[in-house]
Amino acid sequence: MKINYISTFYISDFDKRQEELETVLLKNIANLAFDTLHYFVDNDMALNRLTFLIKGNINAQKVKIAGIKKARYSDLFGYACNIIGEICVITNSDIYFHAMPKNIIQHVSINSNYIYALTRHRYDFSKPLIDNYAGSHDAFIFLSPINRQLLSKITHFQFFLGAENIVIYELERLGYKLYNPCLNIIIVHMHRINCRSAKNNIRINIKRSSMVAPSAIGIDDYKYKFIRYKQKINRFKNYLTSHFSGRLTTTD
Repeated sequence: MKINYISTFYISDFDKRQEELETVLLKNIANLAFDTLHYFVDNDMALNRLTFLIKGNINAQKVKIAGIKKARYSDLFGYACNIIGEICVITNSDIYFHAMPKNIIQHVSINSNYIYALTRHRYDFSKPLIDNYAGSHDAFIFLSPINRQLLSKITHFQFFLGAENIVIYELERLGYKLYNPCLNIIIVHMHRINCRSAKNNIRINIKRSSMVAPSAIGIDDYKYKFIRYKQKINRFKNYLTSHFSGRLTTTD
């Protein structure tokens, strides 16, 4: 089963940030799991830079330009709909794939109703967003085509807070079953430097929001059960602290 990587590439205002984006691009191109990599580039400058980066690369033939535009989620999923009968991976431009076990990917290849919405590891392979899960997702994996009714509901960009949660919400409304096997399929967020655009801090459409906690897929169920157990204990501790702090007294 072929796997198609679909993402974006742009030119950052910050040199160090640009280095991170280019590192991610080259890591994903070198990933043998991906048969083809499809990129929406923001403009001609980004196209020229991408072309320069892959010139002479032994995997350059795997790269295709999906379009020259600032892509919305509707563009990314709409493009994937044309890759019929193959697995598609839609992800943010600063995410690279470190591990993609075939037995886990197989679940979406034989179940067209399954979709993965993955939570990321940090660049140092720590995983605070997984251990203390709060709804963050950076990649979708599914068997194409997907229900095109989704497209009119996700005409927003990737870079807003809550962008992926809207996609998850709409997928669930269409009857898809979502999982988050983020300890099996390891995606890494390459973002060391502290630079963010103000627009990245804008949360959109909070009423259309859903999330997928780390899910048990395959042989590693115990890992997820342990995570969920720790989360339940922490929530219970927080409840006790918030409701009973200062109310209890002790006597000698």
